[in-house]
Amino acid sequence: VQHSTAAVLADSAGLDDAVPKVLRAVGEAIGWDAGGMWRVDDAAWVLRYAEGWHRPGSAAASFVAASRGLTMAAGVGLPGRAWESGRPTWVRDAPRTGFFMRAELAEAAGLRAGFAFPILVDGATAGVIEFFHRDALDPDDDLLRTIAAVGAQLGQFVKRRRAEDAAAVARHLLDSLLDHLPDSVYFKDDKSRFVRVSRALA
Repeated sequence: VQHSTAAVLADSAGLDDAVPKVLRAVGEAIGWDAGGMWRVDDAAWVLRYAEGWHRPGSAAASFVAASRGLTMAAGVGLPGRAWESGRPTWVRDAPRTGFFMRAELAEAAGLRAGFAFPILVDGATAGVIEFFHRDALDPDDDLLRTIAAVGAQLGQFVKRRRAEDAAAVARHLLDSLLDHLPDSVYFKDDKSRFVRVSRALA
């Protein structure tokens, strides 16, 4: 599972590109039926369903389709609990679980067991990923440990992409300043060689 996730992330330009592939890679590797990703909306302070996956030919397609456009508050439902706790959360039989908000949808799609895990970036949750199985299953500690590691992989990926985006913005601002400032500005290395100069100086 971790190898498949690492391979997907290595070939992905950003989270939007990576998530559908990660859902499929993890779902197929563990043999589960459906998965979804929720993003944290910082302004509204809710989770928003962002992407879904289901096993081809599975009745779970209806569950994934009905989940699109939904929101979930912290502590509400399976993804909301994973968001609030910051840890993987498991339900043995989702339709029979009192806090599960999509019980009727899961029942109709024949889904039972489910788990959700947070994507943590510097200790804060950036999103939550969930998976569901057609059978009622007891918590699998080994799987939860593996899934927590996948969440950490995704968190590092998001952190790295954010840093790269910030660096790109900084480079753009510096280029813009050097192109338009009327002053002579330059940068030299430790051997006093010019590295960058403003257009005015050039």
